[in-house]
Amino acid sequence: MPVEEKGGDKETKKQKQGVMKSRQISLCICSSCIEPKNCKSLEQMTRIAYQIAKAACTFNVNEIIVLQKPHGENNELEKMETNKKIDLNGAKQTQQRKMDSDTMLLAGLLQFFVTPPYLVESVFGNSPIDLKKFNYAKKLPTIPMLPFMQANDGHGTKKYKEGMTIQNLSKSRKKTASGKVKKIKKADRMTKYVNVGLKKMLELKEAVPKGARVTVDMKKHIVVSPYVAYGTSSTNNSYGYQVRVATSLEALLGQTPFPDGYDMILYSCCGEYFATTKSTDWNDALSALSINGKNDMTKLVGNILLIVSPGNDWNAIFNESKLDGEAKDLFDGSIPIPTKSRVEDGCMISLSKLDA
Repeated sequence: MPVEEKGGDKETKKQKQGVMKSRQISLCICSSCIEPKNCKSLEQMTRIAYQIAKAACTFNVNEIIVLQKPHGENNELEKMETNKKIDLNGAKQTQQRKMDSDTMLLAGLLQFFVTPPYLVESVFGNSPIDLKKFNYAKKLPTIPMLPFMQANDGHGTKKYKEGMTIQNLSKSRKKTASGKVKKIKKADRMTKYVNVGLKKMLELKEAVPKGARVTVDMKKHIVVSPYVAYGTSSTNNSYGYQVRVATSLEALLGQTPFPDGYDMILYSCCGEYFATTKSTDWNDALSALSINGKNDMTKLVGNILLIVSPGNDWNAIFNESKLDGEAKDLFDGSIPIPTKSRVEDGCMISLSKLDA
């Protein structure tokens, strides 16, 4: 009967929402997806990043990690010294190795697609990325699933807006008698001013840390959690996903935002355009780890790391690491997808299987 079917749908929806609340998905992609062999222009690189960003927002990915593919001695890619602090989303990080330009660009593009236009200069102001690299990205449609594009109080103005906290307007860094800038005191690291894209900076009722991405209640002038602002109908945090860069496998697993690390690591093999004996053996090994049919993937809970990468790239990354065993030993399971799929398509297919 129609009534029973409707009730069943409601029950399924409630169960699915409960799983989504208890599950955090991190998506790891290799920087090789925008290498010259895969992309011939900046426009192609931008469109690949855009597809990955859309897939991540569609399926509520909390974190995207760009894993740098190791290069040989004859690497022609431009290198960036990583003793420079990289600031992509308000949190500064220092990497131990050199980061190539492809890795930095891919991470920057992914962050750009979840950044409100009025915050681009604030977010990327201290980044070594040339803002001209985003010229093609600016022409692409805004991702509609982003909560800061949806939230509206019904009167044509947004009740909640994303902002970047800035230094108090009345304060400036003082200098010592010798001309050196004085160290910042703990109290000076707080501010009441937020850039929310208006002509004037918004003043909050209470001070918050400087240089932080926040969600602001525009009527009450307070910082609220993304859950309060956007609920569970959209993405799990205020700006779609966090972007993290890992220059090694150790950095991927050791610098997670979760104190206890990842509860499960899944793998989807893609980008295998030319079948070889090695790739066939690799796919056979993964088929034994397939969780398709063994478990209901929609019921998987915890902090899940999904790695979408060509097998050859993953083997190269693992062989460069100091971990024992074989590359496949790191995975708790695999999500089978067409191995000749491009990485950006593989992200959409594998995430849809987790969500289906």
